[in-house]
Amino acid sequence: MQTATPNTFQAGQAPVMVKMVSRAPDPRHEQLAERFLGAGLLCERAASIDAGSAASVNLLCCQTVQGDAIHSVLNEGLRRPIVLLCDEVEEIDRILALEIGADDVFGMNQNPREMIARLRAIARRVDLTQARAAAGGSGGWVLRPAMRRIIAPDGRSVSLTNTEVQAAMVLARARGGVVTREQMIEELYDSRMIRTRSADTLLCRLRKKLSRYSPELVRTLRGGGYYFDCPIEVD
Repeated sequence: MQTATPNTFQAGQAPVMVKMVSRAPDPRHEQLAERFLGAGLLCERAASIDAGSAASVNLLCCQTVQGDAIHSVLNEGLRRPIVLLCDEVEEIDRILALEIGADDVFGMNQNPREMIARLRAIARRVDLTQARAAAGGSGGWVLRPAMRRIIAPDGRSVSLTNTEVQAAMVLARARGGVVTREQMIEELYDSRMIRTRSADTLLCRLRKKLSRYSPELVRTLRGGGYYFDCPIEVD
């Protein structure tokens, strides 16, 4: 494990631990790790990512966004954000990476200073979410519609579809109040063109996605509607 000496940290910046996972040797990864260390980021090299990692950010080095191995890692329910570092990244690769659950994606041709800045930004968001949870504010849950994600109290993020984001927004605005099936349909659909069971199916999907983090977050009131069991901040 490599660590940075105290004098490499820039004034006013908290240390960020990056767990850099390379499944195949690549000298470019070693050079990048040195750049991270030089910028004050603690950099741990490893061959795999485990769910209990204490790193601020997990950086998974891979050739491409495609592949079952990437999908399996992103579905492991890691406690910390995961960023993909690929050989080359096109626009469609970035979109795909975010769709399947990555918190960000870099290409090897990207400016290392930009990578460092974005890794720090991700780590700051995790720290802020955990601080809110410790203070008992929003329960630590944060909905980020623009990113199509809900951030759990421990920093893990859940990727949502556009419709799931809209449903989460409706529930978040209710601030713990019950949203009826009819209200949900009115907010999301043209009720004349949609079956009433569509809202149930949508909320079932949302509940299933969030169940590994909080089985009771999305609740159903029999004969009433749906509600979030704790307040969720919209960021």
